[in-house]
Amino acid sequence: MPLPQIPSEDEGDESGTSSWRGVVALKTQVVKALDKIHNMFPHLLTARTLELFSTLWESLQAHVGPYVALYVTENRQGRLEDADRLPYTLDFLVIEELDYIQTLLGTVTVKREMDAQLTPEKMSDGKEGNNWISQVMMILVGYAQIIQEDEGLWDFDVNVFLSEETSETANYSPRNACANFVQKLCKWPVIDSLLAYTKGIFGDGNSSTQIKEATLFVLKQILDELDSYGKEINSSIAGEYLEFIRTAMKSGETFLRARGFIVAGRLTTISSTGLFEIVPELAQQSLTAVDNDDSDVVKVSCIRVLQDYLKVLPSTQAREFQIPTVAAISNFLGAQDLSELKESEDLLDTLFETLRDAIMADPSLCLDHPALDVLFTMASYGASNFQTTMLVNEAFESIASSMSAKGPETYAQLCAKVLPTLTGALDVGDMTSENALSDMAISLLSSLAEHGPEPLPQGFVATVMPKLYRVLFSGADFNLNQAATVTIRHILAHDAQQVFTWRDPATGKGGLEIILLIIDRLLGPDVDDASAAEVGGLAVELVEKAGADRLGPFLMQLLTVVAVRLSTAVHASFIQNLVLVFARLSLTNAKEVLDFLAQVRVEGAAGGSGLEVVLSKWLENSPHFSGYDAIRQNVFALINIYKLHDERLTNIRVQGDLLVPNSSRIKTRSQAKKEPDQYSVVTVPLKLLKVLVSELANPLTPDVHGVSQNNLGGATSDNEDDEWEDEPGVLDLGGQSTRAELMGYMDESQWQQRQWDDETQRYLINFFKQVSTEPEFQSLYHSLNDDEREKLHEMDKRQ
Repeated sequence: MPLPQIPSEDEGDESGTSSWRGVVALKTQVVKALDKIHNMFPHLLTARTLELFSTLWESLQAHVGPYVALYVTENRQGRLEDADRLPYTLDFLVIEELDYIQTLLGTVTVKREMDAQLTPEKMSDGKEGNNWISQVMMILVGYAQIIQEDEGLWDFDVNVFLSEETSETANYSPRNACANFVQKLCKWPVIDSLLAYTKGIFGDGNSSTQIKEATLFVLKQILDELDSYGKEINSSIAGEYLEFIRTAMKSGETFLRARGFIVAGRLTTISSTGLFEIVPELAQQSLTAVDNDDSDVVKVSCIRVLQDYLKVLPSTQAREFQIPTVAAISNFLGAQDLSELKESEDLLDTLFETLRDAIMADPSLCLDHPALDVLFTMASYGASNFQTTMLVNEAFESIASSMSAKGPETYAQLCAKVLPTLTGALDVGDMTSENALSDMAISLLSSLAEHGPEPLPQGFVATVMPKLYRVLFSGADFNLNQAATVTIRHILAHDAQQVFTWRDPATGKGGLEIILLIIDRLLGPDVDDASAAEVGGLAVELVEKAGADRLGPFLMQLLTVVAVRLSTAVHASFIQNLVLVFARLSLTNAKEVLDFLAQVRVEGAAGGSGLEVVLSKWLENSPHFSGYDAIRQNVFALINIYKLHDERLTNIRVQGDLLVPNSSRIKTRSQAKKEPDQYSVVTVPLKLLKVLVSELANPLTPDVHGVSQNNLGGATSDNEDDEWEDEPGVLDLGGQSTRAELMGYMDESQWQQRQWDDETQRYLINFFKQVSTEPEFQSLYHSLNDDEREKLHEMDKRQ
């Protein structure tokens, strides 16, 4: 059914408008229905696949003229729906047709026919450049043109342009559909066919700037796809494209000029094109455009493409571009309304990424120019954005690490440059109640302290500690509390002596006393688990650095508070953090830890003994610990405790194995609350062995990740000639094998596999070898369940 005549915008043409909308809406629903049938019942359409493909192709050819007239030449409104939510504008129809023809192109039948059409005897006119790929390129370029509505939006808000450019937009348009379609075509020689079409477009003086821009847009999609697969691009073809790109870069039209800069960066940074030698020239042209071009669209395009150039330039040349790049970004920011940057996330991220790449060319040079000032300026406006915060932290962490590696003097210079800004940001955040700004400032301070030398520069503690102390006692949210706690731990780890000799002039308290006060507050009942999640690491760092002699009676008080807080802890990460305090102490003083815990009385705890409370929480949560270091320290500590064969442990009962009821009934949430899971009760020595056995790597465990990839996602193949099936990923939910497979994924034990390291495994195996002949182990061995005994047998067989 052909489209009726395009209705005029005259309000009196109601009949023409109604007829047009009706036909477009009907055709759109037909294509959607066929696509749905193809996905749900592929066999029904297999015999008509070629016919459907041919019909869709003819329809796309017929619709490109009206589409360009409506949306590129004129500015008709698109993406409209009627009262029944049925789309009736042509852009919706084109999107559905492009998406469905992609599906058909992936079938074996169509693919085989397309391959046959590329043979010389079947090419039109026998000419290599005149084939179906060239025709597809022509149609896709037509639909990929920028419509007038988008031109207006992009000119008004460059952030919208960037979101479209990075495909991070919910506005799925025919241009986006064309980009997806082009990528599916890259298994055929599309770049050769597009070159012939590009020559005609740029050689024709009557070609519009929109069609030229669309041609380069399609080329960019092809380059991205070919580079992702590592396919080589002929250098002579790349050289020919470069001439057209240079022409675009000199164009007087904004979007064609911007596209020229973008594609130039993509083409020249692909290794197989052999164009690396002109990268410095193009990088300099991009910097010049950032400073001198009249359009913000062109400027941000050049700023973005500088990322590509900086990544491929040799380090010596990249350093030469650092200062000009920072200056260009600074000048661009100076011309913007900074108050609007908070709403321009894509623009901020682009500026940050380019600034980061420039800084990483040689972070030590940042002391000589305002790169850090520019970084902090943008950070202050993007502090509330997660992506921006991650970019800032990544860049600053690299800077701190690089400066520290160059020696204490360079690191001290960095601190002198950034500490006033960071501490000032904390003051501003405190006065304005902007937690996001304070959070970012403390995160950067944490990175600075983490990568610091030993000892830290003089005055570091006096500058930073009062700010952190104030934050931790101000009732801030959990992010701030966690970051501030970690920062103090890093400071203590790198320069404990400076901390202990420092005295706060405002309170008159020494550094040791202030840290004890901080720990006491975080472990108090008024602070939730999330806010205190990092206090365990700070406590154990303090114990190790200060020692029993310096802490004196405060050591027992500190450990008592940790044990008491552990009795009420709920969050798994917080429990792990507190348990590791005793685990790290048990690595060298296991008996002293048990003796101390036996003396602690915990109010409200069953039995009232710290030994019972701590070991119960410890052993119950050990299987859920995360992190290589945490798991290793935990295993070593538990082995040390077991080797003591302390009689007190045999009198303590803790949670054992889950008791599974003999019922096939599914337990609902409400039933689970009324009837909570029941566990057996075992002695501490037996639970110790159970936990240690669970930490052994299980050689019989299937490769769950591999199974999931093959069964759920489809196995991948390196064979480029693999064909898609006529049947897309249709899952027969009624099939017995499918049901069995799906039920198999409900086995939680398959998805809770721990990640083991070799050192811990060797230590565990040696431990079991040593104790296997001991009478105590033999008596406990028979109390292990069948799976645990089998695991030990398998371990013995492997040795």
